[in-house]
Amino acid sequence: MAFYNEMKYLPGWFDNVRGRVDAIALLDDGSTDGGGDYASAQAGTTVLMQNDPRAKAGWDEPGNRRKLITAGQELSADWFLTIDADERVEDAFWDDLGALLSWAGESGTDAFKFRLREMWDSPTAYRADGIWGRKTKLAFFRNAGAAHDYDDSAWHGEWVPMHYMREGRCREISYDLFHLKMIHEADRIARRDRYKALDPGNQYQPIGYDYLTDDRGILLTPLTPGQSYRGMPSA
Repeated sequence: MAFYNEMKYLPGWFDNVRGRVDAIALLDDGSTDGGGDYASAQAGTTVLMQNDPRAKAGWDEPGNRRKLITAGQELSADWFLTIDADERVEDAFWDDLGALLSWAGESGTDAFKFRLREMWDSPTAYRADGIWGRKTKLAFFRNAGAAHDYDDSAWHGEWVPMHYMREGRCREISYDLFHLKMIHEADRIARRDRYKALDPGNQYQPIGYDYLTDDRGILLTPLTPGQSYRGMPSA
C-alpha cells in the first residue's frame, strides 16, 4: 500500500490485515501527519519505503506501484493484496482464503475482483443504486515475477499485470471491499474537488467526478446479518 496523510485510516487498516498476511510492504509518499512513523512502529510491517516530500512532484501512482510490487517480489510473495488505507476486506474473505487459493490453482485464475462497496453516511451501509452497485476492484492477484507488465496510467491505474486482464485470467468474487472515505459528506465533496483539480478534462475518467456527490435516486444497503470487517470506524 502507498499512503499519504492517511493517519485517520491507518490504525483500522492494520487491524484489518495484521496477522492475516505474511508480509506488509508500504510506501509513505511524503506524509506530514505522522503516518510514516506510525506505520514503521507497527508489528507486521516488513518493508517501509518513503518518498521525500521535498523531492517528489505530485503523486506518482505508476512509480509507487512499481516500487511496491518490486518490494513484494523481493520478499518472494506468492500473491499480492493491494488495498488502500481507507479500504477494508470483509471477514468472510479471510475465513475462506485457503479454499479460494485452492480454487484459483484448479481453475487457472490469477487475479480476483472484489465487489467495491462505497460506505455512505454509515460504516455499516453502502450505496447500491446505478453505477454504485456495479463497482469492483482488482486487488488480489498472483505474483507474475519478471513477467509483470505494468499499467502506467497516471490515475486510476491497475495493480495487476496487464496480461492477466488481456488473457481473461481475472474473476469477480462474492466478497466485499469496503471503502470508507465516502461515509461523510464533507469527505465526498473533498474527494470530488480533488479529482476535478487533478483531472479537469476528465482524461482519466470520462464519466467525470460530479457523480461522487450526486445523491439523486440514492439507495443504501445495510450489511447483511453476520457480515463484518475489522477496522470499522466508530462513526
